[in-house]
Amino acid sequence: MNDPVFFIFLIVILFFAGAGLYRWFLLRRKIAHIVNTPTSQIRHLLDGRFKRETMVEVKGTLTIDEPLIAPYTKRECVFFHSQEIDKIERIEYRRTSKGSRKTRSIVYNTTSERKSYQEFYIEDFTGRIKVCPASFEIEGKKVLDREVPRQGASSGFWGTLFKPCGDKIIADITRESILPLHQKAYIIGHYYIGNDGPYIGGCPDKAKTSLISVQSEEEILKQLRLKSYLYFLGFSLLASGAGFLIINMFNL
Repeated sequence: MNDPVFFIFLIVILFFAGAGLYRWFLLRRKIAHIVNTPTSQIRHLLDGRFKRETMVEVKGTLTIDEPLIAPYTKRECVFFHSQEIDKIERIEYRRTSKGSRKTRSIVYNTTSERKSYQEFYIEDFTGRIKVCPASFEIEGKKVLDREVPRQGASSGFWGTLFKPCGDKIIADITRESILPLHQKAYIIGHYYIGNDGPYIGGCPDKAKTSLISVQSEEEILKQLRLKSYLYFLGFSLLASGAGFLIINMFNL
């Protein structure tokens, strides 16, 4: 079969199958890091028994000497991540095998973003240790997710049909997530020793896991395992479809 459309379709399927398999691999690696890293008491981190850059896991309460104030919700916290986002309606002509047609899609553009990088602490009944939030993946508590439509914004088929091509802002989105003061948290990161003593930091190496979450370890693992299952299922279905197409290609 020499139909170029067939080969393009096959390549697209293989691409998405490969992307799904890669995401599954990343999730399984993160799961392995969390499962295989034992929870440490903070006093054991403070007495210097760990080697530099050792992956460590702690559970405790978040504290800070001078609480931060989240920009939008004004809540006390040890970390905040605030965003202002434009929701944009994009009208454009797209060429298909049946000719050109007008299409509508939604894209998002972050216009303002603020994130705190101030050091804070996590403590348990044995002591407290400093945490440097840079390079961490942070799963905070969502305290604001507001979408305000712009005046005159409309949607639907007839709206798309008569609108000129181009981009138009149809809504303003404001989001904010925080790590609240005195919040119970889970941290898996890396052990370092600075001028002021030991601390837990994130690692810029994407092959290593650096995570701060307001969820428990059990909740995190449950979500990761579900995601990994869905990615592997998607990969399996796409790979099976690609195999079926290849077999049919050689039979024609």
